[in-house]
Amino acid sequence: MNTKKKLARAAVIIMAATILSRLAGFAREIIMANYFGLSPARGAFTVAYKIPNLLRTLIADTAISAAFIPVFTELITKENKEEAFKIASIMIGITTIVLSVLTVLSMVFMPYIIIISAPGFTSDKALFDLTVSLSRIIFPTVIFLGITGVITGMLHSFQHFTIPALAPVLWNIVIIAVLVLYQQRLGIYSAAWGILIATVVQLAIQFLHLRGREGKLFLSISFRNPYIKEMLKLIIPVSLSLGIINFNVFVDTIFASYLGPNRLAAIDSAFRIFHLPMGIFAITIGTVLFPLFSTLIAKKDFANFKPTLMNGISQIFFITVPVSAMFIVLSRQIVKIIYQRGQFGSEDTSLVAWALVFFSFGIPFASANTLVNRGFYSLKKNWIPLYVGGINLISNAVLDWLLMKPFSHGGICFSTSLVSAFNFIALIYLIQREVGKINTQPLIKSFLKISFISAIMAACSYILFNFLYALTGLTAALSLSLLSGGIIYITLSWLLKLKEFEIAKDVFLYKKKDVLIEKKF
Repeated sequence: MNTKKKLARAAVIIMAATILSRLAGFAREIIMANYFGLSPARGAFTVAYKIPNLLRTLIADTAISAAFIPVFTELITKENKEEAFKIASIMIGITTIVLSVLTVLSMVFMPYIIIISAPGFTSDKALFDLTVSLSRIIFPTVIFLGITGVITGMLHSFQHFTIPALAPVLWNIVIIAVLVLYQQRLGIYSAAWGILIATVVQLAIQFLHLRGREGKLFLSISFRNPYIKEMLKLIIPVSLSLGIINFNVFVDTIFASYLGPNRLAAIDSAFRIFHLPMGIFAITIGTVLFPLFSTLIAKKDFANFKPTLMNGISQIFFITVPVSAMFIVLSRQIVKIIYQRGQFGSEDTSLVAWALVFFSFGIPFASANTLVNRGFYSLKKNWIPLYVGGINLISNAVLDWLLMKPFSHGGICFSTSLVSAFNFIALIYLIQREVGKINTQPLIKSFLKISFISAIMAACSYILFNFLYALTGLTAALSLSLLSGGIIYITLSWLLKLKEFEIAKDVFLYKKKDVLIEKKF
């Protein structure tokens, strides 16, 4: 099968698996909301999970995979699988030792970490102690996720996308099972134990899938291998640049802790919805294109790299801009139907909806950033996203402080959206220094057309919802409004002959072999 057609099929497979994962994730969040609402315990869990999640991103799965894939893919391209598996084995050994040491140190000094990350919690001893305990349970996940990062990178390099995409589905299912079985006995601790157990299961599934397929892994540690040296040089800027995203979340958590655990938990609940289009579409496109980016760069084929990147971004905009518009006009209704049950009341819905509105403005740019960053990683220019992210980290802190006063926790979310837009503009400008001039006018025109169509769609959906709500109730009215909005959007895209619509159609119908590689930018 043609390589580009394989990529199109891989995109569909990953998207389908990711949708399943997000649905399972939503089921998990619904159960969490039903059991705990936006209670202080939920606020403690939110902080407890974000702390190891920061270290996970800095050093574990995503960062390791991002630094590992270009080097591993280069070796495979040169048909040197024996050396490829050797460096993979060494990387697993180094990852295990480093993350184990960091985990032990973090667990010992956890009270001090909580003082820094959630200073607003220090006035409530019970809340503070609960946060420390939950963090210590969750923290060992970074070890298993670090190993998973290497295994996932290997599978992606060999074009095995299905199992890595399905593993998070199982991860969510395991957490749900632990919650349902042990919530009454363990309370919020059931969520923490569920995450730890699920992470181990996720690693086991991918390891078993890789085992014996392409080569053999063995336990090894060495810092002298030239490929390991190259990866370690890459992983520092990759880790820090990816970590900047979570550093921003970390800064947001610090400011939000002063607004109370309920508003902090509201931001987290809104972030779960905000992250849905990123998780399904942006990360899907990025996951499929990253190995292709690495291959094109290895061949110094900038002529195809540039249009592939631009087409990927335009597809992300085509999907995420209308989603953002719907989230803005129907935020309260969406939050209510997802979360409002059990301990999660109408006041909680209002808090989460307020956060979601402001998060929604940044969805297209945050999604596009995931792809542009991968472009830099393929070029092995990993410090550039780090520099940009560092500047935006400072901007985010300043904007948090300025915007939380007039907009409460919504201001913190709006700060995230503004920083995402600044980050995207800067990265697009800077990547042209590495690959040459890119004609961005078609991308800008597409973005404006998509935004115009999305505004019409959102307005029609909002009017239709208000008309139907009194007749049919929330569920039917929202479902029909979203469905009608989707039909309107697709119809207008077809009438205006949007290139993004044609590409999306070709991907799902497997009609076109060069789906995303077209020299139109």
